[in-house]
Amino acid sequence: MHTVPDPAASGPPARAGGGGPRVARGRGGRGTGSGHRSAFRHLHRAVHGGGGPRRPGGRFQPRVRRRRPVAAPAGHFPSLRAAGRPGRRVAPCYPGGVAPLSAAILAGGPGARVRAEWSLDGQPLVVHVARRLARACREVFVVAKDVGLARYGLRVVADLEDLQHPLVGLVTALRSAASDRCFVCTPDMPFVEPALVEWLAQEAQGADVVLPVLRDGPQPLHAVYTRPCAAVLGEMAVRGEALWRFLRGLRVRTVPEEALRARDLLLRSFFTVDDPVSLDRARRWLSHDLPHLVSEVAGQPHERRPHQG
Repeated sequence: MHTVPDPAASGPPARAGGGGPRVARGRGGRGTGSGHRSAFRHLHRAVHGGGGPRRPGGRFQPRVRRRRPVAAPAGHFPSLRAAGRPGRRVAPCYPGGVAPLSAAILAGGPGARVRAEWSLDGQPLVVHVARRLARACREVFVVAKDVGLARYGLRVVADLEDLQHPLVGLVTALRSAASDRCFVCTPDMPFVEPALVEWLAQEAQGADVVLPVLRDGPQPLHAVYTRPCAAVLGEMAVRGEALWRFLRGLRVRTVPEEALRARDLLLRSFFTVDDPVSLDRARRWLSHDLPHLVSEVAGQPHERRPHQG
């Protein structure tokens, strides 16, 4: 038998007829009986200010905060359901949700328009691109000369009719974007990396353009452009000037290949599907062909073909 100080002596009033210390009785005098549990409850209440809600039987239940799973908004990308597969909510890469970033898929060229509908794993290439971008961007849309791609559940913006210039797709994208920053790519890039897109958007602080540069040259069709570029691009398109002259007059932040590989080791984000060979390679990647992946990581050179159309 041993005594336990009564914490209720200075707090709640003592029970009628019971003054002084409480006596906890249990087997072997170790104080494991109901008296000990009662004293512990009083002690917990005195120290923690009441504890959590009571369970049936008088026991305390700890307070547990339940967090709701964060998921990308379902309304900004309807093609998840319209493309033939059940809609899925994908956890975004951006810490506070999807990034305040728009994404435009440029499918205005004749070659790009055809490749956009090539089938990969039962879905058009453009749907694969849009799904991946929806994990990182608040808004995803396609820029094309016609709205035929809308049958896949995508939002399609028609090219501006008053401009006849290769830059018309980029100008249309920047004028149509709801965000101040817009990532642009082509519909034949089915492995565009959402984390890399977000990181490029973060690098746009204090710059007009964030331009990745690989060993085979800059990648203006896998870059982030800010809203002020739209007016300058429009004026240059009217004068018939080239994109490179446009870039010379802006604050361009170039990103070297080493920094890109730190976030996309195989640079799959820049891989383009433009012929049957590259389409077969994309299918093997999508099926997680382990020997093929190991051979590439071991040092085979990364193949990337220039865009056609």
